[in-house]
Amino acid sequence: MNKPNYYEILDISTDATKEEIKKAYRKLALQYHPDKNKSPDAHERFIEINEAYLLLYDDDARAKYDKEFQTHSQKKKPNQTEYQEEIFEDFDLNDWSKKAKKQAEQYAKMSYYNFFNLLKGVVKETGFQFSNVIIYMIAGILLLSGIGCLIRSNFALGLILISMGVGGQYLANKRWNER
Repeated sequence: MNKPNYYEILDISTDATKEEIKKAYRKLALQYHPDKNKSPDAHERFIEINEAYLLLYDDDARAKYDKEFQTHSQKKKPNQTEYQEEIFEDFDLNDWSKKAKKQAEQYAKMSYYNFFNLLKGVVKETGFQFSNVIIYMIAGILLLSGIGCLIRSNFALGLILISMGVGGQYLANKRWNER
């Protein structure tokens, strides 16, 4: 039996970025959701798309998958079109794969409207986390710059930059805690 090629399922390259993985996933998941796609294989295709996304988007799972994927031949049997559940040699990867498939099956049972709103929530949360990271990063740069100014005896500028950095960290923490 062949192991699933998650990159092929999402139609992405093996060096795809997280953004490319997410973009391919959203496009295919919305296209193959069983409420929207009435083809006989839409339900199974939707599950495998979700399973592929859940494993490739997680950095640890993707690293283990890539290691096993590169170690073993991925030759398909002629005319093999049916997706098959496979057991991976790596215990964690096998466990993650089973959990991803179970979660994908839950997504397949959701109405298209609920699934679409779930995707919107994921995109919104990702945007929030990214913006908070940017605030932390800027605050850190301001703090380091302020310390540098203090070392060079520019006390006024150093104190201003340090206070701005502390304020930025406070803002990021406040935003996180209010969620």
